[in-house]
Amino acid sequence: MEPCHRFFFAIRPPEGAVPYLLEEQRCFGPGGAVRDERLHLTTAISKDYHVYPSLVEKRLLAVGASVVATCFPIVLDQVAAHGNAVVMRPSEPLRSCIAFQRRLMRLMIRAGVETRTGWQPSPHVTLLYRYGWHVLRWIDPLSWLATEFVLIHSHVGMTQHRELGRWPLQIPASPALH
Repeated sequence: MEPCHRFFFAIRPPEGAVPYLLEEQRCFGPGGAVRDERLHLTTAISKDYHVYPSLVEKRLLAVGASVVATCFPIVLDQVAAHGNAVVMRPSEPLRSCIAFQRRLMRLMIRAGVETRTGWQPSPHVTLLYRYGWHVLRWIDPLSWLATEFVLIHSHVGMTQHRELGRWPLQIPASPALH
C-alpha cells in the first residue's frame, strides 16, 4: 500500500487503562501490536489523501473546536478477532459514544470534509493486526469516562500518528437538590 494521509477524531484511553489493554494484547502473542501511545477509539474518520491536505486539517481543527458535548462512559467487555484485527469492544451499544461519533461525522461533512466510504460507528479499541483469527470472548470490563477527544493525522503505511488538536468534553451538570 502506498503511504497516504488520513485524519480521525478519537477518544484515548486513560493512562491507567493502558496496562489492561496491553495485557489483553499479549494474550494473542506476536503480531502487529498497536503501540500503547497509539491505542484509541475512533470517533470519526476522513477519506485517505495521497497529498497532505492542509485545508482539510484546518477544517477539522475548526470542527473539533466547535464541538460542545458532555463526557460519556466507555465500557469494553469483549475481545473479538476477525478479518485482520483483534479488538476490545462493548457487548452492549454505547449509545452516547455512537451519538458523539455520528455528530462528528455530520460536522465533518458540513465542513466539506469527505468521510471514509462505508465507515460506520462501531466503538472499539484495536489491539493488534493479525490475519486468520476468529475469536469472541468475554473479559473483565474495562470502563472509563471519556473526558476529551483528539484529532489525529495518520501517515498510513508509516505507522505514524501525530496529534493535531485536543478538546475537553464537559462534565454533565448535577441536578439541583431541593
